[in-house]
Amino acid sequence: MLSELLSKLTPMEWVTVIISVLAFIVSYLSFQYSRKAFALSLFDKRYKVFYNFTILVSKLALEFNEKSLSDCLQQIKILLWEARYIFGGDVCNLLDDIKKHIAGSITYFIVADRMANRQQREDYEELHKYKVEHYDPIRSLLGILLGDDKSSNLNFYFNKYLYDKSFKKPLHQECSF
Repeated sequence: MLSELLSKLTPMEWVTVIISVLAFIVSYLSFQYSRKAFALSLFDKRYKVFYNFTILVSKLALEFNEKSLSDCLQQIKILLWEARYIFGGDVCNLLDDIKKHIAGSITYFIVADRMANRQQREDYEELHKYKVEHYDPIRSLLGILLGDDKSSNLNFYFNKYLYDKSFKKPLHQECSF
């Protein structure tokens, strides 16, 4: 059936078929190239957010006081805004949790300072609530994110976004000392 159809083609129809096949091949290769270019441009944006987030978490782990928390809260809001467009829900939820715990820890410091300066009556239950709900979780979360456990550290959250499956190799190198 196909051989009968091909034998009935005129030379001009053959040229049309060949040009159509070549156009299809060029279109397919262009599509593949654009997918890789898009993935690469997303990688650059994702890596920038990952890098800034890593710096932020390291800063929080080293310097944990009311002033640094206020600065970090502003930075995490910007990172969360950027991440919503280029990462999945898991990373956005992590950033949102950190934002909530930073805000709660700032409140913990403010309440503690007011009680110490006798501007607010001493209510240790309220102070303990902020400590247990925000201050302690952010401190332990920072340790987990910077830890070596690959099932819960920063690489666990970001690796699937910084790994290009079409190249079959990671686009970033893990440092091991």
